[in-house]
Amino acid sequence: MIKKRLSHKRILLVLDDVDESNKLKMLVRKSNWFGPGSIIIITTRNKQLLKEFPVDEIYEVKSLNYKDALRLFCSNAFKREPIPNEYLELTKDFLEYVGGLFLALEVLGSSLFGKSIDEWKNGLEMLKEHFEPAITRVLKVSYDGLQESMQEIFKDIACFFNHEDRDHVVKILNELGRYPLIGLSNLIDKSLLTISENNVLCMHDLVRDMCRNIVYQKSPNEPGKRSRLWDHKDINHVLKKNTGTEEVQAIDFKGAKDTSIYHEEKEACWGWVLSALPWEGLALLVTLREWIQWTLSSRGFTSSKKQKGPLWNPNTFLKMPNIKFMSETAIEELPSSVEFLIGLTLLNLNFCKNFVLLPSTICSLKSLESIYLWRCSKFDKLPRDLGNITSLKELGLSRTAIKEPPSSIEFLIGLTSLDLTNCKNFVLLPSTVCNLKSLEIMCLFRCPKFVNFPENFGNPKHLELLNFEGTAIEVLPSVRRLAALKILILKDCKILVCLPSTICNLKRVQYLDLTGCSKIANLLENRGNMESLTHLLLGGTAIKELPFSTIHLKWVYIVSFKVCQLSSSSLTSMPTITSAGLIDLSDCNLSAIPSGIVRILSAIPSGIDCRTGILCDLSLRGNDFVFLPESISQLSGLKRLYLDGCKSLRSLSNIRIPSKVDLICVNNCTSLERLPERPEPPNDFYWLSSAFYNKEFTVQCFNCFKLAYNIQNFSNMFQCVQEQFPPSENSWLLY
Repeated sequence: MIKKRLSHKRILLVLDDVDESNKLKMLVRKSNWFGPGSIIIITTRNKQLLKEFPVDEIYEVKSLNYKDALRLFCSNAFKREPIPNEYLELTKDFLEYVGGLFLALEVLGSSLFGKSIDEWKNGLEMLKEHFEPAITRVLKVSYDGLQESMQEIFKDIACFFNHEDRDHVVKILNELGRYPLIGLSNLIDKSLLTISENNVLCMHDLVRDMCRNIVYQKSPNEPGKRSRLWDHKDINHVLKKNTGTEEVQAIDFKGAKDTSIYHEEKEACWGWVLSALPWEGLALLVTLREWIQWTLSSRGFTSSKKQKGPLWNPNTFLKMPNIKFMSETAIEELPSSVEFLIGLTLLNLNFCKNFVLLPSTICSLKSLESIYLWRCSKFDKLPRDLGNITSLKELGLSRTAIKEPPSSIEFLIGLTSLDLTNCKNFVLLPSTVCNLKSLEIMCLFRCPKFVNFPENFGNPKHLELLNFEGTAIEVLPSVRRLAALKILILKDCKILVCLPSTICNLKRVQYLDLTGCSKIANLLENRGNMESLTHLLLGGTAIKELPFSTIHLKWVYIVSFKVCQLSSSSLTSMPTITSAGLIDLSDCNLSAIPSGIVRILSAIPSGIDCRTGILCDLSLRGNDFVFLPESISQLSGLKRLYLDGCKSLRSLSNIRIPSKVDLICVNNCTSLERLPERPEPPNDFYWLSSAFYNKEFTVQCFNCFKLAYNIQNFSNMFQCVQEQFPPSENSWLLY
């Protein structure tokens, strides 16, 4: 019917507030239903709906800026401009709360017309607790259109996680059994949530309060019957009066920090939260329900005055068996009654700077999977019977004062991650650590007192990452049984002299970092057996040549010899670069390019189709070139050339730049006077038509003072800079 009547007519069709794709399919299924030049405008709250339908362009309506928002608000609140002086501050308060939402500005402005100053103040206070119905109805439409599981995520963010890091929130929501990735995506499509450039979740205050109001309206008079508690007054009421119910799912104690936590009257309620928790009651409620996940999270605010006794009704948690999340409490040590928390799976005490003790009774918890004590800087000893927690999978001890784990660690048969990053006092791994067959990650990054690694460290057959950066180890033991190892980091191990021969048998290692191991002068033969190696980082070592077997490494795409003392005859056994990568020869005191580098960059590797864009970047930063060696012209596999900080470099005009180069950086080359001629376009049809070909040729030259002087005053020295670098879309010069 629509096609029959409108296919020969040029029309403007506006479909407002569409919420179902079926409606679009019925009304505008195909563009040929309408005559040429027709325009169809669709407004919707659901961006995903427009993605499903073949629209030509999507425009997201932005909030009003401050100037326009002020004009709209005042036109309704005063019917005139300018704003009376006595109303100026209150107007700013309303705008700050409402933001640039058109409907809210219009409705609130009209409701305040003709009202006194006191009425305005009272209206602002009321707005923050009781929504304007006209605004609520509009905002709630998007909420009502969400699936129940999405509504739960929406309420979690509105009540607890607004303006928090996205990755942190995703991790917590995963632990709570939500589906955060698809959930956040849907909320964004519904315009209920945005993610800032620095990866922070952002929800408009009105949207947040609308959602909180939904939680509040479930039980306006009794907070103990609401699913989420975030206000300190409500939490205090529930815990003191013992009015909690099965409806309560989460309590966020950190709200107390936002309401003058250090005031004396608040201090009594919040200063020593965990010391007042009825641990036996908590254990009992865990046994009443088989929780999938229960999180105890403590990031430690402190108080100046201790309470002498419990502040809450000791049975208060017995009525709230569905609590899965408790956030932000203060603690110095756990009581021995922690043993009754038999359903606890995750213990997070990160950032509790005064935390000193895990009681031995914690070792009886058979469901505990993760212990995080990051930045508990006074914590120095794990319980002797830690190995009894056979369910433990992750042990995070970063920046603690621990010196060594107990020997019983060998019984943690399910442990997959052991993190001892920046444990400045850590000195010893017991030999029993070799029995951790499930271990996948071991990190001793920046443990400067750690010297000896256990012999025969080979049983952790699933170990994928081993990080000893900044330790004092002298010898790396046999690692031949670590068949799953992918990442080996030995950076800044200044005392390490050599690597064991068995390292060549590690065929799955992709990342080998020996940067700063200044006593390592040679690599072992048979290095070519490490057939999966992609990153070979040797900067700051005493290595001048690679073993011949290295030439057989097929997948290396990043090689670094930064600060190594090389010569023009060095690196004759360089591996062939077979994918877009980087060769770093920065600060090597070079006056010529090593022959091995010239060899591998002289042509695209045989058997590799140039259409794949397999080229390499070359960093020669901080070297002693006066003139760039002519051999650079042979490097047909070169894409970007970095010469930053070559203080002696005077001219690039003596060389022909390879045709596929699209960037040369000569920043801080203070002696540089002349630039090269622009490279000729590559004589390669496939390359010219590929996505990897960049028409722009850029020379970046900040702080090149002599060059800048010459460009400004002696342009003829460059055979006319305008001729070499014409001001077109194909090239540009920065200086």
